[in-house]
Amino acid sequence: MAVGYYSFENWEEVHRSRARNKLHVVLQSLDNPRRIAHFKFGFELGVDPEFRGPLSANERIAYELAEMLDLPVMPVQFYRHLGLKGHLRWAIPYTSSNWSFLEVGMRRNIPRYFNDPEVLIRMFVFDVWTCNHDRHEGNVLYTVSPSGTKHDIFLIDHDLALYGTERKWQRLDYTHHLWFRAEPFLRLIEVSQLVKSYETLRPVIETVGRIPDETVDEIVDGVHEVEDGTYLSSREAWIIKKMLRLRKDRLESIFRDWCDENEKA
Repeated sequence: MAVGYYSFENWEEVHRSRARNKLHVVLQSLDNPRRIAHFKFGFELGVDPEFRGPLSANERIAYELAEMLDLPVMPVQFYRHLGLKGHLRWAIPYTSSNWSFLEVGMRRNIPRYFNDPEVLIRMFVFDVWTCNHDRHEGNVLYTVSPSGTKHDIFLIDHDLALYGTERKWQRLDYTHHLWFRAEPFLRLIEVSQLVKSYETLRPVIETVGRIPDETVDEIVDGVHEVEDGTYLSSREAWIIKKMLRLRKDRLESIFRDWCDENEKA
């Protein structure tokens, strides 16, 4: 068992809801009542096999990679609840709202209202690298701060990144050229407004480029080793490692093409 991949705290269920074949559970730590976590099962429930995938593994791997880019993500740990395997994502310790509720005035001037607006630029590169096509406005949160105080940004829900589900590869293999366009991964128009040219993106792309392949392999293999592949199969781990290497090597060309297409000199 990989060290650090399980929560050893005692948790108590405080809320449960079901929507679209997903069971969402809110847990509270009995050891630290101020710590709240959201539990999600590791696989889609009650749906066709093509929608199933290593969701908890995707989430954990994405969390570790995001930390390398100094992205604001909350810790993710594998956990079993009600006898079913899944993962815990610690809740943001502040009042927050999702990006869809952001006021128009704030959207027009992100640097004025947010502490670290470059989070959105790092997020863009990260999502392209990890093949995360699910970065809609519900998966970006911002803290609801008092008037005159700048807000913080948090990124959530990466279970469809990386391997995603079986359906992700049914029509297009991970090597297909359509996966190597940046546009499908850009779903927040404010990101495009922040990127003035390739030079805006270059430092983040270079940071990804400096991450050793061996380090990424260790992260993925560590998840595969948890409970002897219960969360991530050998095949899934192999595809994720190959995909991340390939996408890292092509990041520069992907973003240069995007900048050219969008006339960002």
